[in-house]
Amino acid sequence: MRSYTTRSASDFIVPSLVLALVALFGCATVPKTTRTGIIHEIEIGGGRALTELTVALGDEVRWVNHGRAPVRIELGIDVREAISCEHGFFPLFGGMPHSMTLAWNQTASLCFAKPGLVRFHIRGDSAVPESNDLVTGTILITRHMAKQ
Repeated sequence: MRSYTTRSASDFIVPSLVLALVALFGCATVPKTTRTGIIHEIEIGGGRALTELTVALGDEVRWVNHGRAPVRIELGIDVREAISCEHGFFPLFGGMPHSMTLAWNQTASLCFAKPGLVRFHIRGDSAVPESNDLVTGTILITRHMAKQ
């Protein structure tokens, strides 16, 4: 003879909520801001954008969209493997690991954890391909910043 156990809905809801919270907050292990306290801004749409930037490991690079339309920031690396902080770059549930869309009057930032050269492209949202490329630049990440 078989025995069956009756379970209530709360037997499934509580463990599901715990699992969802662990997945949501457990994956958010990257800090939201720099630990060095140094922030470098790349301003978009407010004149000529910075195209060459040298930063130290852990410094924050912040993209600021002052333009009147959304722009797409594309990086030449998979940022999940090379960052020590991020803010506004990743959507809550995934997204491309090397690009993101930045709306008007919004910011997004990354801190790089590995030295090297990162190329970035800032593209507009236009049906005309030639007008899409707004800015192309590089970020040189060094172990230590030179004294200025």
